[in-house]
Amino acid sequence: MTTPDPLYSSASAPGATSSAEQELAAPAHGAADRDAAEHGVPAVARSPFPTALASQAVCIFALLGASLGLFVGTMTSMSKEAFASFLGNNDVGDALRLRVWFFLVGGAVLGALPALGLLSWKKRRAVAGLRRSAEIVLPLCLIGLGRVLFSAQPWHDKPLTYMIGLSIVVLVLERALRRSLRAWSEALTAWPRAQSLTSWLVQKCTPRPAIARWLPVAAVLLGSTAYAIYFSYYTILNHQRLQTMGFDLGINVNWAYNALHGNITRNTVVAGAGVSNYFGVHAVFAMLTWVPFFAIRPGAEFFLIFQSLAAGFAGTTLYLFAATQMPRWSAVLVAFAYLLFAPLHGPNFYDFHELMPPLFFHFLLYWAIAKRKTWLVFLLVPVIWTYREDLSIGLVVLGFFLLVTGVRPKAGFWIALSSALWFVVIKLVIMPSLWHGWFDTIYSGLQAGKRGYGTVMVTILSNPGYFLSTLLVPEKLIYFLHMFAPLAFLACRRWSLLMLSLPGFAFSLLTTGYPPTVSIAFQYTCHAIPYVFCASVLMLGIISRAEEGAIRRRAVLGAVALAMASHSFVFGAVLQHETFVGGFRKIEFTIGSKERKRYAILKKLVKMIPQEASVAATETEVPHIAARLNAYTLKDGPADADYILLNGLRMGMGDVRGALNAMLARDEYGLVATGLDIYLFKRGFSAPETKGALKRLGLKGK
Repeated sequence: MTTPDPLYSSASAPGATSSAEQELAAPAHGAADRDAAEHGVPAVARSPFPTALASQAVCIFALLGASLGLFVGTMTSMSKEAFASFLGNNDVGDALRLRVWFFLVGGAVLGALPALGLLSWKKRRAVAGLRRSAEIVLPLCLIGLGRVLFSAQPWHDKPLTYMIGLSIVVLVLERALRRSLRAWSEALTAWPRAQSLTSWLVQKCTPRPAIARWLPVAAVLLGSTAYAIYFSYYTILNHQRLQTMGFDLGINVNWAYNALHGNITRNTVVAGAGVSNYFGVHAVFAMLTWVPFFAIRPGAEFFLIFQSLAAGFAGTTLYLFAATQMPRWSAVLVAFAYLLFAPLHGPNFYDFHELMPPLFFHFLLYWAIAKRKTWLVFLLVPVIWTYREDLSIGLVVLGFFLLVTGVRPKAGFWIALSSALWFVVIKLVIMPSLWHGWFDTIYSGLQAGKRGYGTVMVTILSNPGYFLSTLLVPEKLIYFLHMFAPLAFLACRRWSLLMLSLPGFAFSLLTTGYPPTVSIAFQYTCHAIPYVFCASVLMLGIISRAEEGAIRRRAVLGAVALAMASHSFVFGAVLQHETFVGGFRKIEFTIGSKERKRYAILKKLVKMIPQEASVAATETEVPHIAARLNAYTLKDGPADADYILLNGLRMGMGDVRGALNAMLARDEYGLVATGLDIYLFKRGFSAPETKGALKRLGLKGK
């Protein structure tokens, strides 16, 4: 296998091995001591017995035994609910607590006894081998935390405690794995039989070169496909449970439908029926590439599938980039870490947003930069611009990184300059002339007396003390740890890489008073995800090229594997389904018979509405009727609509009741059909059941 070409390197290695670490990893006591031990020199001619090294080995085995005992004790003594209560409140009976303590202490004794017995029998001759063995098993000493790390409760509701604990574990595990791998390597060198056996196993298990070359990419393609199918299925199921909303899935459906019929700037869900230009809300010119596919089957399902496909196969383009910096199987692990990344799962379940599909192009752009495919770089940069105006901010930082680090200075200069110009022209000149937006208000705590983005920069630069006080809040610390801890803080290990990973945080950590921007359940994480993974991959490349690079890289990836699995279990959508939150609510992964029946009734009522008719609906019903020229959400006020489709269980979302009363006072609407809290009214229609339906809904008719 060829060595990947470095995209980014550093003059300094990730840290040379200290003399103390060398002593722990290879506990030799000098040639004279070894000769004395091997040839039986009288005790008076020997150095003192290596008590420190022997005691360290015994302690490690005792710790391993205690850890195994704790794991077995908690697994066999406590139910899931009892263990969650134990972790969250230290609430457990005395007998159960004593049982766990017995396993803990008993395990420590059982772990230490064999080591003590071997020292008593072999004495000095056993120390080196025992110490090396202790180093090899050192990472297993964390096994006692296994159930703690894979408990959704109480940690999902106590994220700060969990994230700090996970951060400590991942850094300790990386260090322990490094020592273990180094000791294992020395053991193979010292024991020719083990080395021969390992070589034989590697030879037998290695496939032919033609197959070996394609196995990693095949594994990633399989993972990407599984992600796309899994999230497509469950997001559609969530849609059928009437858990998607007009804002934002209905917005995108109505926009695409209007564009399909020649009205590329019109969107009645968000702007009403008046003269408006949706490009003033978001400059998503890439929408025009979706329209031909949307035309095949107009509806919300297209967006849910498209989003899942793009996010899933971004794992494949990430693999391509990572493989330029490290061996292929290490790149595979990075790709699967991305697919399991909980901050990716929340947005995938929160309707549809333009920030997710460009993840595929982000990672492809990094691959093109690494492979020096300049033509592709300058094709992909505008592609990313077209997915949303604010994505150009990240590309400015990427270009600046390429320039100041000397990685690709010319390309970096042009990427940064062109992206900055695009942002200024689109976001600060054209869009304000089309629509007066509210997005700058998410920085209201940093605005110096008036609205706008410029005043935010004035506060940051002129009053850094106050700015720091807005950053140092628990919610932002939790968000920061969510993004970095599962990746073992790789992106924080170089100042330049930390700079590269920060552009996405302009839309999260800098905001004030807007909770969705500092939650991993919303789409704002997609501003940061590509850059955090890019910086992490580059750091892995640096580690791989440093002294003991293979050992250090494997240690980091081992720690990342555990951290990512644990974090995804607690907060993700794949490994467990009990606590996952996407958007504003907890996601259910099953659909009950009543929900299926309600969805069937909704589809039946929607079919009664002519395609050319205008419809006003409650928020969760908007995505189901938005594929028409005129669709409105009742939460924003009354609408001039031919039909009203409403869910009696969603009357509290916005001023639905006030909007309905205003429409009913202006026009006469009659009940067309109803079932399981779903009602369809038609303007100018008369039905005797209307009065009773309005009374049940608490509405006033004409």
